[in-house]
Amino acid sequence: LSSAVSALRLPTLILTGDDDVIISPRKSKMLHWQIENSRLVTVPGAGHYLHVEQPAKVAAEILHFVKSDRFVSASTNS
Repeated sequence: LSSAVSALRLPTLILTGDDDVIISPRKSKMLHWQIENSRLVTVPGAGHYLHVEQPAKVAAEILHFVKSDRFVSASTNS
């Protein structure tokens, strides 16, 4: 799986809660290091269900990501 993950080239948003006990923020950081064009966002006060616990923050981060230059340029170059 590690080689497949590191082969990803598309912009990738990784969201994690700093209180996640299912997939630790440490593992999310490792994933971020393996994916060249990734962005890691750690949501304070959220666990594994950060989209339920902090929906406004998650929505704002996704919106920011899809509006970012690297996402737009990658999608127009496909």
